[in-house]
Amino acid sequence: MTAPAETSADAPALDLPDVEDPPEPERYSDATPLTDPDYTIRLHGWDGQPADAGDLYYRETHIAALQPSAGGGWFARLSGEGDVTPPVPRPEEAAHQAAIYHSALTSTPYGAPVPAPQPDPTTSRPEKVRIAVRNAAGMHHDRIAAAAAQARPDSPTEHPQLQHLYNVLGSMQNAVADGAGANQMGADLTAALHAAAALRASLSTEASERDRQHLGFPVGYLTYDLHRLRTYLDAAIDATRAEQATASRTEHTTPAPDTSAPRPEPEPAPTQAPASEPPAEPAQPATAEQDMPAPTPEPDEPTTPTLPAAEPLTLPHDPSYALLPAENSGFVIAEVFSHDRLIAEVIHTETDGYHGNLADIALPPYDTSSSFTPEEAAHKAAIMHSVMSGQPYGPAPTAAQDTATASRAEVIREEMRTLAVTHKEAIAWAAWRAWPAEDSPQLILERLNEQLHLVGTAVDRAPTAYQMEDQLLDLDWLAQDWLDRIEEDADALHARRSMGFPLIALKYDVHRLNERLRATMDAVNEQRAAAEQQESAEQNAVHQQESDNLSPAATPSQNTPAPDDSTTIAPTPALQHAETPATTADESYEAEPPEPAQHEAAPVAPPTTSERPTTDAPPSEPAAPPLMDDPYPDDPDSWAFSDDLPLWSGAPENLNTEEAEDALLGNIGALQAAWESVATDRDSAHDLVSALDSELRALQRALDGDETAHATAGTTTGVHPNRAEPTVGRGPAAVATALAEADQHQHALHDFPEWRDIQTVRGATRNLWQAIKREAGEHFHNLMGDRRAQNWWKKTSTRVCERIATLALRAADRIRGAQPEPAAAMDRLHQAAQDYQRPAPTPPTPTPVRPNLRKLGEGLAAAEVKVNAARARSRSTTTRKPPAPRTGTAGQPAHLRRNLADTKPAPRRGC
Repeated sequence: MTAPAETSADAPALDLPDVEDPPEPERYSDATPLTDPDYTIRLHGWDGQPADAGDLYYRETHIAALQPSAGGGWFARLSGEGDVTPPVPRPEEAAHQAAIYHSALTSTPYGAPVPAPQPDPTTSRPEKVRIAVRNAAGMHHDRIAAAAAQARPDSPTEHPQLQHLYNVLGSMQNAVADGAGANQMGADLTAALHAAAALRASLSTEASERDRQHLGFPVGYLTYDLHRLRTYLDAAIDATRAEQATASRTEHTTPAPDTSAPRPEPEPAPTQAPASEPPAEPAQPATAEQDMPAPTPEPDEPTTPTLPAAEPLTLPHDPSYALLPAENSGFVIAEVFSHDRLIAEVIHTETDGYHGNLADIALPPYDTSSSFTPEEAAHKAAIMHSVMSGQPYGPAPTAAQDTATASRAEVIREEMRTLAVTHKEAIAWAAWRAWPAEDSPQLILERLNEQLHLVGTAVDRAPTAYQMEDQLLDLDWLAQDWLDRIEEDADALHARRSMGFPLIALKYDVHRLNERLRATMDAVNEQRAAAEQQESAEQNAVHQQESDNLSPAATPSQNTPAPDDSTTIAPTPALQHAETPATTADESYEAEPPEPAQHEAAPVAPPTTSERPTTDAPPSEPAAPPLMDDPYPDDPDSWAFSDDLPLWSGAPENLNTEEAEDALLGNIGALQAAWESVATDRDSAHDLVSALDSELRALQRALDGDETAHATAGTTTGVHPNRAEPTVGRGPAAVATALAEADQHQHALHDFPEWRDIQTVRGATRNLWQAIKREAGEHFHNLMGDRRAQNWWKKTSTRVCERIATLALRAADRIRGAQPEPAAAMDRLHQAAQDYQRPAPTPPTPTPVRPNLRKLGEGLAAAEVKVNAARARSRSTTTRKPPAPRTGTAGQPAHLRRNLADTKPAPRRGC
């Protein structure tokens, strides 16, 4: 170690300048009014620093303290009992929530007066009120349900006051569907106010308790909007009566009372009822432009809220869709139109920005996710409307084109990966918001993520065109299945806002990408057809040149050497057919007719391009070549006609009923054997059957039902190798058509057990088919190309149609007298399913005959004599009588005359 250096005593002192200390920072306080000038925000902080505290004043009364939260946001704590609002990103939004909470608790007015709804060409005044009631009920139901899940994660629904409030809000959500009148809507609003007060009273008395922290503000916000809805309803009634009075004075007649908007029974109004905006847009949160104080209006001038800007424009994705500002409505800031038809409304919430709500009463009341601009919300609303109604939105998908670095197929695969990555993240975030606890639907989410992963790895796996189409259809089916589960589960209605739009957006993008894939396949088909046509023309030219060379003038002399095999010109197919000996017909008569090969198993190892076979397309679906770089076209959809009810697309063979076992599990050995032969690198067949166990047993239970299904009386046995293909009205296409027609009468059939059993059979069959495709993966094509697997699925399809035919006949007999149209639809379904089980009628096959026997056969046919009793008695040896004279009889056959060259008619009887 070294010793520290000593400082010299005679070192000169440094002359340093005097530096003044910086001034101490001072606190500042900025005052900013809210949209309601009676409410003012005062933010506090140090100079040069953002605000770290704030206060909210109503006029000169302090009503809440604004504080930053631990997560970086802001919340408000009300004066008095200390109730808190949820955390939000900005202090202005926290102040807005505090003003709503204070207004609900004290009946202090907040916001602008509620205007009366004005009718437009597409929506009447009562319909606008019903839509407002429905939207408000749905929004608050979701908000309160999410808060209840956080307040009581163990038992969010085990609360009687909460359940009563859910029931009342559910009745309000049916205002549009039921066409509720003013009295009904007024009664629902009153019941909702009482239910909200009861729920508020059931919360903990301490503001720091968990249930009050999470449920206090949502219940207060509901109370605030219910008062505004009641004011909105009263304004609509007053406007309607004013119009009636004006019309009465003009026409000097007493008009009939308007039953669409009668005045509800009077009831005591709350003291100082808040006169402010409707629920969907109660008040505009403060924005950055509000830093400067706004001039205070005159006392006699009403205050108009500053609504978010919504300029009229056409949506850039589709010019037929337009975004227009809302006219004289306090509920929405803009409306989305398609071809002059209102399809959605854009609202603005205090925390979530802009949302689009579907306005079509025939569609489920979904709304979009949060957006930053009205244009973005309108775009999302148009996507929802397109998926729910089937109306196209956006430019038509076009075929992919080859680029300098990628082929058509590679472009599609890259787009599949982009789609999967984008939607997987969005759905995962939405699922976390919908189910923050551990009770999220993990199984459905895992299946969807697995399919998204399969679609996302298309670049690495290089699937064929048909495989890509199949994977996209599976992804669409999983998204629709999740939407159906959300709609059917009454306890999961709070998930509609979080999960609805992400799943609908996934379906929209999948549908458009599938259309782009099909357009690309069509473009390849046209390109190939043009190339084949050009090649055919060139070959015809070559053949014509060869024919000219084979003319007598060009025939070589005897001294010309014979050409070798390499230069010999092969005859064309037409010439080969012309040169076929006449004895070929006689030889083919003795040969057995070949067995049909349209459903032969596909080869396990795909052949090369040069030796690629030419196969006929299945009768249910025309052949379509894959993309240009696909090594071998393979169509999985040819083995099942429809994903809704994936029956075998070929006519089922006449199976021997002794060999076809009734139990699917008992006949699973065929599928196991096929799997062992085509998937040698995968798990054993036992593992495959174990993975399919639940789907197999579900289908077996659906087929068994309440009694064992028996074979149809028309089913026969035996082998018909020459059996013709199904005609129109038979096969899976007829069954699918009959099911679609029956679905149109679902409203009349859904209460009958036979119809529910039919739906169970359909769902179980579809689930089994999807499970086989999922478990088989890349080996699915080879598995279903195996003859044993084909026969097993044929038998399964036969059993399914047998059960559907039985159930359809029972349903038709049950409702035949009361409901003729549904009964007729079930009769058609019964006939189609029954015809599927039975083989198509075999048309008479013309038997080829030898030419030298044709004349004799014709003569024998002409000489055939029909014997009757009278003729038999006349020719009897015991009693012989002279024959009765006959006139106008035909001549004898020509080959029985003594002289075949004689053309005179034969002698007539009785002459």
